[in-house]
Amino acid sequence: MPVEVRPSHVGLDIKSKRFVVYMAVIVSSIIALLVICVVAIMPLIWPEYKSPETLNNWGGLIIGFYFGSFISLLKDWSRESVEVIQSEDNRTP
Repeated sequence: MPVEVRPSHVGLDIKSKRFVVYMAVIVSSIIALLVICVVAIMPLIWPEYKSPETLNNWGGLIIGFYFGSFISLLKDWSRESVEVIQSEDNRTP
């Protein structure tokens, strides 16, 4: 007896997607704040402290990361909203 295989829509529901996005933003924000605080505050605490050049350059990388992540999220969300609207239009007689 052959087994019928039906495709399933594997994915996260809205609450899970929001949780993943919130956690990613929180973790990356903490890392970004730590890097920026080390560069900005350490010279105030220890005047003789010289931060490494690579650490100073990470500010641009952090801004690029946030901008790139935000654009990717917008692209994915806009694609999902278009698919939802199209599926609702197809159901309407």
